Amino acid sequence: RLMRGHGGRAGMPLPPFAHNASRPVLYPWPDTYSCKPSFMIIGAPKCGSTSLFKYLEAHPDVRQPLMKELCYFSSFKRYLTRYRASPVTDWGAYVSAFAGRAAARGTSLRRRTAFADLEERTAQVGPRNQTAGRVRRELDRVKVAHASGIFDACRQGRHVAFEGCPFYLHEHLAASQIHATFPRLRTIAVLRNPRERSVSAFNDYVRMGRIHVSSLPADKDRQLRRLIEDKIGLLRRGERSLEDFDMRILTSAVYIHGLSEWGRIWPAAQLLVFQSESMFEDAEGVLHRVQDFLGLTRAIPPSAYGRVHNKNTQPLKARASPELNAVLDAFFAPYNEQLYAWMDARNFTYHPWPNATIQSTNDNKTVLFSKNIRAHG
Repeated sequence: RLMRGHGGRAGMPLPPFAHNASRPVLYPWPDTYSCKPSFMIIGAPKCGSTSLFKYLEAHPDVRQPLMKELCYFSSFKRYLTRYRASPVTDWGAYVSAFAGRAAARGTSLRRRTAFADLEERTAQVGPRNQTAGRVRRELDRVKVAHASGIFDACRQGRHVAFEGCPFYLHEHLAASQIHATFPRLRTIAVLRNPRERSVSAFNDYVRMGRIHVSSLPADKDRQLRRLIEDKIGLLRRGERSLEDFDMRILTSAVYIHGLSEWGRIWPAAQLLVFQSESMFEDAEGVLHRVQDFLGLTRAIPPSAYGRVHNKNTQPLKARASPELNAVLDAFFAPYNEQLYAWMDARNFTYHPWPNATIQSTNDNKTVLFSKNIRAHG
């Protein structure tokens, strides 16, 4: 098989279908935790979400989470991590991660304080196969955060917490569960040319060892085409769905699948969508819009957005042939048509990607589009 499981022993493929994943369990946010996320980057993967995450981290009023891709509400991320103990699978660990990196670095400063409620909640939400020692370590991080005043900055409104998980956009269940848990949350989605995103995802899977290919460039190109054509064939024959895990290398670029659900559930003023091409062409202008949308001052320093993050720098990457580009164009064309119609119906402004079937008749449309473009334009 070209597709293999990520993590664990090599050569141990994971079950590919969405129904094999454990679903996240919903819990109320603890009243004693003040660093409740106020916004999330919800996708899409290989579309510049890591760069946007890093840019926002540089804002002086933004609290850095313990790590990127906490992804508690993503069934796909649980699958990728093989359901190992982490903020991805454990609500207590997820909540404590918003205390940030400073809390994790300060575990040697443990103090004995009264956290009976925290202990009870953490013990209740831990998966059955988790050890008491690991749960205790996560609880210690929260205790340190409170003792060191880290949560005070959130409580007093000086810092806002956030998360970045690019898999949320494609998961309908995540859209409803996140809204049920954080109804006032603001969400941001970054989109990229679907054809380029798919090729980039293939090369990233190769880099991370999820796909094993020949080291010869010509062989990589052929394997890329074979994989893409196989995925398209499975979908067209009805043997797979857009949300099945072994389809994500291709279907994560079917943006309308996720946006239609997020747009149905989330209020118009709480969803911002823009193209990554615009962010890298005009970082300052786009980030000003992002900060306005989030209610932040325009305080991200220009030095923060001077680079592209999580860029695959491998020298020998697979490249799409003109024939494969035509295959990808044909596959994405109807979905892009739906995406453009969806945005037109909501009076969004956008710029069709160069390879899209539908071409805009308005050359003056801007690259950035959002659900509250008029309020923050």
